[in-house]
Amino acid sequence: MFPIYLDNHATTHLDPNVLKGMLPFLKITGNASNKLHYYGKCASHAVETARCKVAALIQANPSEIIFTSGATESNNISILGSAKSNEHFGNHIITTQIEHLSILKSVLELKKQGFSVSFVKPDKYGCISVKSIYNEITKQTILISVMFANNEIGTINPISEIANLASRYNILFHTDAVQAIGLTDVSVKNNNIDLLSISGHKIYGPKGIGALFVKESIKHKLTSIMFGGNHEYNLRPGTLNVAGIVGLGIACDLVKSTSKVYMPKIKLLRDLLETTLTEELTNIHINGSIKFRLVSNLNVSFKFIDINELTLFLAKKIAFSSSSACCSDYTEPSHVIKAINNVYDDFIYSSFRFGIGKFNTKKEIILAAKIIISSVKKLLNRSVYINKYKYLNIL
Repeated sequence: MFPIYLDNHATTHLDPNVLKGMLPFLKITGNASNKLHYYGKCASHAVETARCKVAALIQANPSEIIFTSGATESNNISILGSAKSNEHFGNHIITTQIEHLSILKSVLELKKQGFSVSFVKPDKYGCISVKSIYNEITKQTILISVMFANNEIGTINPISEIANLASRYNILFHTDAVQAIGLTDVSVKNNNIDLLSISGHKIYGPKGIGALFVKESIKHKLTSIMFGGNHEYNLRPGTLNVAGIVGLGIACDLVKSTSKVYMPKIKLLRDLLETTLTEELTNIHINGSIKFRLVSNLNVSFKFIDINELTLFLAKKIAFSSSSACCSDYTEPSHVIKAINNVYDDFIYSSFRFGIGKFNTKKEIILAAKIIISSVKKLLNRSVYINKYKYLNIL
């Protein structure tokens, strides 16, 4: 029996409809850049059709969609490309302490090159406030990057307000929307976004493909960080991954047409898991905001529990993510959990992320909850026994 899959924030299962649409282009395909013959024209047409589908999902124009190998590359192009192109205007960048590492490592690289970076701290619920961003703005600020929804604790940020703030001061605004797509409304038009990153495998599409939205009016403010051909509006050289692009387009089309149906179902399953765990376990702590949170996310910590033991207990039956690396002598806690100022030391090293997806069932959630509760209680009883034994020995 396979483990119950509750790791949909890490990656999602490929939707059968996406696979079906990709198969013809996996078998034989031309180079989309060569339109001299039939095969190249077919590939080019498939790419442009997919570009329209991605654009439609986020209310963009097709010409504003750049295909990449994934959100990590999209994030790198946004951060490094913006800095390189606008350094004559200033050298200050604002981001947050809880961004994905592809953002954090990009700005740290720029810091080595002489740029100044402000890392905004989230509130106790893991949310970024507009005021905290405003307080960091200087005359040298050229870019603000704030993720739409956090990949670990699921908190949703006030993107529209932050984007409007950036626009008011003529500052480029980028958001990593990887976790938000398909789980909340993401519109570049309504939210006044300049740059936005998308990843295929987070929305039941293929791995190794992503997209970067670049607002038409700011394309001249973005420089390519790679060298090669003149593909993708001179922003991302390299032969296009036609099958992957087709898959991303179909995945975006499915999100657009079905997300309003599966999102309520996902929320019900997430709430069922949360309610069942909190009613049965007294040593549980919910990380992040409950109000401003993705409907799919539940991030919890357990007090008085050996995190490595619990991970070993659960990993055989449930697929999930943890801040713990099994059996390591030292575990560095999640930088996101550390940044939340209301999380006690007892909880920092024991965070578990459960991500519910559209293919999960109520039966799976009920079984997963039973497994988690049983494992936690077993380890909790053992912990109490050991602590009591040590105390008696001291006496």
